[in-house]
Amino acid sequence: MAGSSVFAGRVRATRAVSSGEGGMIIDMRAQMRVIEGNLDKAINSIQGATVGAAREALKPIFDESQRLVPVDTGRLKRSGELSVKRTGGTIVAKIGYGREGKHIVDYATKVHEVLTFRHAAPTQAKFLEQPLLAQMSLIPGRMAEHIKKNSVLAGGGKGG
Repeated sequence: MAGSSVFAGRVRATRAVSSGEGGMIIDMRAQMRVIEGNLDKAINSIQGATVGAAREALKPIFDESQRLVPVDTGRLKRSGELSVKRTGGTIVAKIGYGREGKHIVDYATKVHEVLTFRHAAPTQAKFLEQPLLAQMSLIPGRMAEHIKKNSVLAGGGKGG
């Protein structure tokens, strides 16, 4: 959970606080707690949205690689994966080919790298590299758009 702290100056009493002023100070502190709570919600919504944002930003790359991956038996295509998870404070994303459950599709690298193999259109060698290079510059904007749509800061998402 995120932590935040907000304050708008400090109150320093140089004389006895009247009951009216005391009530006002209590009200201001209560309002600041509400503001802090809302800030915490906003921070948490952004942190929660980042895994989804990374997944959403990378999915078009994965989808295009699925369109381009050569298919003979279908095993290589089925081995494709897109995974995004949070590990500690870091988001770890993986797009790849070559694992099918516990089995390794040992020819994935060869099919990807050897340019002289013939493939039926639209499939091709470099079926993952080409979409990644073509769309890499779009990733930050896709993530920002997802966060904007799904965080409480933009009035979307859950929270406040």
